[in-house]
Amino acid sequence: MFLEPEVFRPLSRVLAAALAVAVIGALAGWKFAGRLPYAAEIDRSLQAEPKQTETRRAPFRMALHGREYEVVPVAEYDMRALVVSQNGASLWLTEVVEDSGLTPDVGVIWGDNVARDDFRRVEWWSGAFTLNARWTDADIRINSNQIGNVHLLAANEQIARQIAAIRNGDQIRLVGALVNYRCPQIGMGWRNSSLVRTDRENGACEVMLVERVDILAANTPGWYFLRGAGVAMALLLGLLNALLWGWWLLKAPPGR
Repeated sequence: MFLEPEVFRPLSRVLAAALAVAVIGALAGWKFAGRLPYAAEIDRSLQAEPKQTETRRAPFRMALHGREYEVVPVAEYDMRALVVSQNGASLWLTEVVEDSGLTPDVGVIWGDNVARDDFRRVEWWSGAFTLNARWTDADIRINSNQIGNVHLLAANEQIARQIAAIRNGDQIRLVGALVNYRCPQIGMGWRNSSLVRTDRENGACEVMLVERVDILAANTPGWYFLRGAGVAMALLLGLLNALLWGWWLLKAPPGR
């Protein structure tokens, strides 16, 4: 079977144009997905401090991703915050991180930090165990006691999937307990939670057993969709273009 030039040329042009549109959509999605919201768009409940209360829970064991954890609750914890960075932004990465015996982290801000737009002029990024921030403008005001890097230990597989769905810029509520834990199967020592928001450096992170995840407001869902759809369509159309040209080069008679 051979495609006549009258068929091949218009078809190749349509596929090339569609590919260009898909690439542009994907690039736009990558550029705008995850951009932090303005303070005016943030639920006022995020201006409250996290609720930490005494716990009466006894130590217990739990299984997650085929590993067993020893967990010691140290406080009940209920947090509403804005996600500015994370180190496990996909289901695959979240499972890899948790399966290593560690936990995915979310970098969050709340309180005065979400009441004004200064946080949008800050560069936020996550390390393996840290939340980092950098800014150059002297007039930017950030309350360092209303920033957290929270290690999230999912209470079960369903909660792990919900944690994996969290994106930068989401307004979230996490409910559960601050805990100390260890995973004897890989020989790791105890990871202990901070119990105050005013400490710094090593040991300052909260370690949270998450039993409930609420996305109070999803951030830029349209741009995330466009990014994913654009990448998928670009790959598909690129393959179709390659197959079409390959078929033409193989089947076209000499001189066509």
